Amino acid sequence: MTRLQPLPSRKKNPATTLDVRALLPEGRRDGRVRRFAKGRLIFREGEPADAMFYIQRGRVKISTVSAKGKEAILALAGNGDFIGERALAPSYILRATTATAITDCVLQRIEVEKFWHLLRKEQDFLRLFVSFLIYRNSQLQESLTDQLFNQSEKRLANVLLSLAGVKNKETSGGPVPRVTHQTLAEMVGTTRPRISLFMSRFKKLGLIAYKKRELCVNNALLDFVSRG
Repeated sequence: MTRLQPLPSRKKNPATTLDVRALLPEGRRDGRVRRFAKGRLIFREGEPADAMFYIQRGRVKISTVSAKGKEAILALAGNGDFIGERALAPSYILRATTATAITDCVLQRIEVEKFWHLLRKEQDFLRLFVSFLIYRNSQLQESLTDQLFNQSEKRLANVLLSLAGVKNKETSGGPVPRVTHQTLAEMVGTTRPRISLFMSRFKKLGLIAYKKRELCVNNALLDFVSRG
């Protein structure tokens, strides 16, 4: 089975500290705020890489497909994240990944030329985007460390914390988007039966709970992850 790993970082995303929409007044006027229902494609691997997206609200799965047709989930993006950043590289004419809404989403579409204009003319936006890239790099480093050293059960805990938006013990996060145990297995890099076993164990320990059919994460799951 392909080893798959989302971005489990619980550090604060700098892109949430600035109202990006305020820097994109033209986008609001010309209708480039896009809404995507859960399960809809935002962009597909192989399509022209002509725009970036800023996530105002929602969760997005970034994935790719191997030559044998197996999907690898590379990242989970949420509020305040940019996606499609490879469009800024001249060598990437086509999308290298697929982005799919895993909750109802509101995104701001920004054409590549407009994005470069903002980077050149808006110092706040430039600082924001550079900070976001550093944040994303930190996420990737944590993801690699998590993949190399943590067991499947802790990787699942990190995935659930990321999906719920739990960053520290002071934040409660929201309900986990509805994803199947098979999808969680692909994110973690294990089998569906093992995910079911881990989820049952988390529930018995009080680390997760189901409220009105929604999965909620207890902040105590952070302690579980931090154990040796």
